[in-house]
Amino acid sequence: MKPYWQAALVAAFVAGLAIFAGCGDEITEVTQKTGIESVESFASLPKCGQKDLGNLTYVADSAKVFTCTPDGWVTLNGTDGKDGADGINGSDGVDGTDGLDGKDGRNGKKGTSCTIEDLNSGDGYKVLCGGDSVGVLLNGEKGDKGDKGDKGDKGDKGDKGDKGDKGDNGSSGNDTTSTGNTSYTNCSLNDDGHGTVTITCDTTSLKIYRALCDAVPYNPETEFCDDHIVYDAMLNEDYVSMINCKSQDLWCKNVSKDNRVQTGADAGNDDSGIWTINSDNPDGGTSYIAWPISVDPSEKMKVTDPVIDFCKGICGRAYLIGHKLSYDPFVEFSFLVGGTDDNGDTTQIDITSWDGLCITYTSSMPVKLVLGTGEADFIREEGDFPYASLIKTTSPTERCFEWTDFKQMGWSGNHISGPEAATKAANIAFQIHNKHNSIIDFNIIRIVKYVDR
Repeated sequence: MKPYWQAALVAAFVAGLAIFAGCGDEITEVTQKTGIESVESFASLPKCGQKDLGNLTYVADSAKVFTCTPDGWVTLNGTDGKDGADGINGSDGVDGTDGLDGKDGRNGKKGTSCTIEDLNSGDGYKVLCGGDSVGVLLNGEKGDKGDKGDKGDKGDKGDKGDKGDKGDNGSSGNDTTSTGNTSYTNCSLNDDGHGTVTITCDTTSLKIYRALCDAVPYNPETEFCDDHIVYDAMLNEDYVSMINCKSQDLWCKNVSKDNRVQTGADAGNDDSGIWTINSDNPDGGTSYIAWPISVDPSEKMKVTDPVIDFCKGICGRAYLIGHKLSYDPFVEFSFLVGGTDDNGDTTQIDITSWDGLCITYTSSMPVKLVLGTGEADFIREEGDFPYASLIKTTSPTERCFEWTDFKQMGWSGNHISGPEAATKAANIAFQIHNKHNSIIDFNIIRIVKYVDR
């Protein structure tokens, strides 16, 4: 049985034809059909021939009615009408009455009091609740030194104080003897001669650090002040004096070899092994090095003999500033392995026989030891040269790497391994690369061939 709406659709169609006829349009032939067929899909429609003209058939999958015409099966469905205008919004309903307050909850169980006790090891605290241990709180590692704060505003003048009461008479003083130190009763004041003063009372001693760097106090035993800046003492020569240089070293902290890295190769321009500084400045960054001694402003971005002589290495503080860069800011210390040729181009040298590199250094944050292969390869590799990671260390540490330990970061589509880069080495760099506003203290102390370790 066909749905009743299909028959209604046929009647509407025949009525429409009658209207057209009433309007004067000439209709040569109208064949009245008493029913409408139904098929599942358009592909299932029967053949449309001369004897089938005017037949109506409903196609289920498209929900349309088709009629047989001399041009074949044609749908009778019209196009959608235009959307009606939006109706007027109804008025807001009346607010409902407030709901009743909920019942009070049950009282909680009586809590157990907790206490905190020191661990015998001195590493933290033990938490006790109801007499039972529920955990420990361990002391965190010592954090990095914070940046110097801005000078505070001058305070308001204080109100005049009230007149004080008359004091009691003092007791009689004890006799003292002079021992070369200023003595007060049973206490003595001793100048240690290193920027510290020790106060000793009976068997208790207190050391006071009296050194100032632009009104900023600091500990002369672990820090030093230069050019209005407080530096970690790990940058000073006393902390690297235990490093012994050897004749086979590529470079060491002393200045006996003109401060050049002894690569054993030079293209003829006598410029191999010379330390140079590169940074993000050409790309809009403003990263720079603060040296531990005063240097001529024109040599702020140069490695000078006085710096190496003072540091017994290459030491300083790197300020990474790159808020206008599309990458993280950097500064790096590098030297050419083979120097430049007569055209000024960097030469490439096979240093496979070195087997790798060992470097002795300090750094307050992780840095990189980069194996570069020259400017042409820099463009092709997009700066993604193989490198080895140097961990944070505040005391002189030697790290050794074979060529297979040097890996790319991976942002370049061109692959080059550490051993391959060693066959055409152009420069080796100590790269300080980190986030904007990073401050890193460092000292490069010695570089040795891996085969010589």
